Amino acid sequence: MRKRLMLLWTPIVLALALLLPSSTLAVSYGKITLVSEYCSGQDTINATFKVTKYSGFYAYKLTITAKGQEYWAGSWHNAYNIGTWTKVVDTYGSATFKRSFWYNPANGYNGRIVAIGKIWGSGGYLIASGKTRSGYC
Repeated sequence: MRKRLMLLWTPIVLALALLLPSSTLAVSYGKITLVSEYCSGQDTINATFKVTKYSGFYAYKLTITAKGQEYWAGSWHNAYNIGTWTKVVDTYGSATFKRSFWYNPANGYNGRIVAIGKIWGSGGYLIASGKTRSGYC
């Protein structure tokens, strides 16, 4: 009788697991978020991004790379490398790194900022990375 009940419940449990979003099943090390944004002057986008490292694993540093993008010919193009900034965290606990950027696109094109956040382990190996972007001006 027990074997029959087990055979009945196994497909149900597997079906429920497949219904969950993949992000629920995946291990998450952190995230990058857009904290704030606004337009100033003539078409200048200002944005603040934050990388958050969750606790429970070791990380040596957090980085944010920002790129200015322009919209032309029907799509977004990387136009300028704003730069990469680093914060050494050296911890198993949680950590955050927040940085503000501005970008003024050339020739009156619409512009936005793309930020790539990375969490690095010791020895220079990449643990996790993510990307987000601002709105455009």
